[in-house]
Amino acid sequence: MKNFAINFALLLFTLFLIEISSFGMGQFLKKKGVFYNEPTLNDSLKYLEDRDPVLGWPSKSQLASRYDEERSRKIPAFPDPATDSCVSIYGDSFTWGDHVNDDETISAYLSQSLNCRVSNFGVAGYGTDQSYLRFEGMVNDEAPVVVLNHFSGGIRRNVTRMRNLMADSNSQYILLKPRFKLKSDGLEILPLSDLKPENFECYAGSPEKCLTEEYFIPGGNSGVQYLKFPFTVSIFKTLKNEHLQAKMLREPVWKRFYDPSHPSGALEITSRIIEKFVSLAEERGKTPIVVMSANVHDIEYFRKSGQWTFQPLIDELAKNNIKAINFGENLNSYIGTRDPCELGNESCYGHLTAEGNKLNAETLYNEINALGLVKVNN
Repeated sequence: MKNFAINFALLLFTLFLIEISSFGMGQFLKKKGVFYNEPTLNDSLKYLEDRDPVLGWPSKSQLASRYDEERSRKIPAFPDPATDSCVSIYGDSFTWGDHVNDDETISAYLSQSLNCRVSNFGVAGYGTDQSYLRFEGMVNDEAPVVVLNHFSGGIRRNVTRMRNLMADSNSQYILLKPRFKLKSDGLEILPLSDLKPENFECYAGSPEKCLTEEYFIPGGNSGVQYLKFPFTVSIFKTLKNEHLQAKMLREPVWKRFYDPSHPSGALEITSRIIEKFVSLAEERGKTPIVVMSANVHDIEYFRKSGQWTFQPLIDELAKNNIKAINFGENLNSYIGTRDPCELGNESCYGHLTAEGNKLNAETLYNEINALGLVKVNN
C-alpha cells in the first residue's frame, strides 16, 4: 500500500511537471499564432467609434492621416487628388505598399511610367472581398482602367469574419470584417457583425457563440485552438492546425486554400469575387485588369515544385475568360541566381521591397501599354 501511494504520488508529480512544461510551450506557441490570441479589448469603445461601419477598416483616423482627399495613398508625382487618374488600383498591403515610402509603391512607379496619376486604394489587411467592396463603394472613381491586385495569402481572409482568429493577426481590438458566402446562384454578402460594448467579451473570449460562417472558429476545420487546461491535450490538438502543418511542410500557409476540395470553399469564393469585380468594372465602362501578387514564399515554392500556389485561381478565372497576370513570373526571372529574400522585407517573407514594387509596376505598365489602354505621355 505504501509503495502504491509513493508510485501514485510520483505519477501525479510527473503529470504536474508535464502540464507545467506544456503550459510554457503553449504560451510560446500562442505568441507564434498557433493558438487563438484573444484581443485585450483596450480602448475598444474608442475603436468602435473610429472603425469603418461597412468594411471594418481603414478607420476614420487612418483615413485622415494616411490617405489623401480621394481616399488614395499619396502619389508624390501627382499629389493633387483632384487630378484625373488614368488608373486606380485596389488590393491589400501589397498594393498599399507596407514598409516602403510613398514614392516606392506600385502606384507611384506606375504613375511615373505612365506620366499620369495612378490612385492607390489598397488597404493593409484586406481580403479580396473588402477590396471588391471598397471598389463598389468608390462611385467617384473615374479612372478608365481599374486594377484588382490579389495577394496570394489574401485567399484565407476571404473565409473569415474576424481577423483575430487568423494566425497572422495580433490586435488589441476585435477586428470584424464582412465576407461573402456561396449560394446556389452566386454569392451572398454577410455584412460586418454588429459589435456593441455588451458583446465585446463574447466576440473576444467565445467567438464561436457570436459568429456564424467563420472558417477559423476555434475547434473547427482550420485547427485553431484555445490554450486551456489540460495544456498537454491542447498541445496535441495543435497537430490539426493548418498553419502549423504548412510550416512543418515548408509550404506557404495559403497553398491548401487554393485546393478546390478545401472545406472552406475559398477558391470558388475568391474566383467569384474577382468575377464580380470584373463585371462591375465593365458595367461602369472601365477596363478591368486582374493581377496576382506573389511574395518570396511563393517564389521559393515555385522553384521547388514548379507550381505557383495561386495557379488554380488563375485557371478558374480563365474558364470565364478572365486573364490574371502573374507578378511572380517577372520577379522570379529578374532575381535569377540571387537570393529571393533580397526582394522581401520583414525577414524575407513579408512585403516586397521598393525594388520588388518597381518590378511589379513594370509588369503592369507593359500590360497597359501593350493593350493601348492609356496614352503614355513621354
